[in-house]
Amino acid sequence: MFFYFNVAGFGFLSGFQTKGYMACSSCGPDLADVAKFSKADSKMVYMSHTKYLEENHAYRKDTEYYLDAWSGGDDVRPKPLCKTPAYWKEVWAKVCDPNDPMPYEHSGMVFLTCFHKLEYWSKMPINHLLDPMHIEGNVGKSLVKHLYGEKGMNWLNSCQEHEMHADLWPYVNHEGILVKPNPTWVLSKQDRMEFRRRIGAMRFPTNYSANLRKAFGEQDLPNWPSYLKTHDWHRLLQHIIPVAIVGLGDSKLRRAIWSLGKLLRWICSKTIDEKEIKDMDTLAAKVLCDLEAALPPSFFDCQIHLLVHLVHEIAIAGPLHARWMYWVERYMGVLKRHVRN
Repeated sequence: MFFYFNVAGFGFLSGFQTKGYMACSSCGPDLADVAKFSKADSKMVYMSHTKYLEENHAYRKDTEYYLDAWSGGDDVRPKPLCKTPAYWKEVWAKVCDPNDPMPYEHSGMVFLTCFHKLEYWSKMPINHLLDPMHIEGNVGKSLVKHLYGEKGMNWLNSCQEHEMHADLWPYVNHEGILVKPNPTWVLSKQDRMEFRRRIGAMRFPTNYSANLRKAFGEQDLPNWPSYLKTHDWHRLLQHIIPVAIVGLGDSKLRRAIWSLGKLLRWICSKTIDEKEIKDMDTLAAKVLCDLEAALPPSFFDCQIHLLVHLVHEIAIAGPLHARWMYWVERYMGVLKRHVRN
């Protein structure tokens, strides 16, 4: 028996922390060197995903992907193993043991869920599954928001705070004027209009998605379409955005978006080849590293980090189409039509 739900429901039923330095129940304490607090964005960011690659991967030695390589060191951090329910039960026992106390704040747990009373609960490889529907929606919204260039000054300050993209740091010129470089991940006005025109000109089968022509028309609206549903972002990330952004913006970002679409298409496919799981697990970490090289730290919240664990869950629980929340959300719409005040 598995549970799958959004972040709010996950924190309520699982007893794990869902924010801060221990926000990922799969990583546990291994997330500590990935999680950082960004003062410029007033939130936690999760970067340096080279540790999730194989030990001999080239990205571990590349200064573009592993920041500490600037000082001459390679990423020698071991690839973390996903924490099991038995591990978390042992952690809670240490928290409650007066002879071997563990600080409650650093345990990664809020409470011990009542499901541990079941005999088989601690013997399972995983209990709580991530919901790809909400993850795709959050990733898509954040990506388009960065392509449109909202809150640009905070993003540049965030790059300077975390010593990333040094050529984009704000500086004061000889005349005493603050100069804000143009972020490489933000589409220019001409590219943004072409990006919107391409999506608006596409034709899709009936019920394929919402009216994307209305959301991405030829009119250059200053704000990104925030009213789209999660299924629309599911289509946009997998097929539409990778095609619409060809030849626009930064080449590194285009390659990262194309790889992200390839990863999500494989994750959401109905047929999974077991021989491809190891390669796709490496691709998931590689995609996050490519995004780190092209986007500011503000992009990498906890929802982006969870992409690295989706392939591992497929290896345990099988294809996603049998356990995602699209059919649940549709049925909730049916039930709402029968409810009156």
